[in-house]
Amino acid sequence: MYIIILIIIIIAFMEVYFITLSNTKDITKTSRKNNFINISKDNQDVKLLNKYYIKSDKKINHGPGKLMINKDYNMFINTDIYNKLVEKNIIYNIDTPFELEIVNLSNENINYYYISTN
Repeated sequence: MYIIILIIIIIAFMEVYFITLSNTKDITKTSRKNNFINISKDNQDVKLLNKYYIKSDKKINHGPGKLMINKDYNMFINTDIYNKLVEKNIIYNIDTPFELEIVNLSNENINYYYISTN
């Protein structure tokens, strides 16, 4: 009887240990992912960005560059190891090639600003 209780306690401690170990690995991975996207709330660079209009759902490949939107749209920055929902009035300086995924739910024109840094 005591052996069964001891085995159950050991299994419970091992489960808690492995769960906390896997959570700490995820934290270190997410902190490394943000190294290639710099965020700036200074909108003075908007005049330098090119304006693009999209009417439907799209996946657009871009090289490294700057990206910004002026309204809340369903736009995502997708790279090999990182996915991010684009927020309005923030300039994203992206150092790697990325895919811009646009989901148009309202069937209106979606405007975004982008310029390549190549």
